[in-house]
Amino acid sequence: MRIATITNWAYGATLLLTFAAGGAFMAAVEADRQVEMRSAYIHIAEQLQIVDARLRDQARLYAVRREPDYKANWLRETEEVAAIDRIVVRLRSWPMGAAARTALEQAAIDLDRLEAMERRAIAAVDAGAAQAARDLLYGPVHIGLHDGVTRASARFKAVVRADLDEQIAAARSRADRWDDLAQALLLLTGLLFLGVLYFVL
Repeated sequence: MRIATITNWAYGATLLLTFAAGGAFMAAVEADRQVEMRSAYIHIAEQLQIVDARLRDQARLYAVRREPDYKANWLRETEEVAAIDRIVVRLRSWPMGAAARTALEQAAIDLDRLEAMERRAIAAVDAGAAQAARDLLYGPVHIGLHDGVTRASARFKAVVRADLDEQIAAARSRADRWDDLAQALLLLTGLLFLGVLYFVL
């Protein structure tokens, strides 16, 4: 067989192995991304609870003490609510079980209702009706909504954690297999190149 023919075959095989290794690496990265995505679910639920608590505390402090700093802090926290709302909208396109999706949506809805109620309470304080604001913020509706955010977030985390360990293990196993395959293909490519180079020389 002519050297030119051998080198052409070797070049084609090298290209195929290189593309296959690239595809394997991309598959490994995708598996890792799925692990990170599911871990992000729990982080989002935790943020819902944290922001809810901060909003409630700042609104109540403003209703009791009427110091502008508490109102400013509350307004800053509402920016976090807007950010969470945007994340929840984006999550609708992510793979998620029906129970987890329902719990997350309910937590986000309750948080929006809490924000609206606290906004009314702050407006009442600004209008000189501090007692009306306190009635809103310490009333059963506000407390119920706050508990609703906590329960829905906890339910969401429980549902996600129920299958998270299994999914993470499976995704990591897939990522490891693809990573091993990619490394093997790259090694084979290198050996093929060295073999052809040795033959030619």
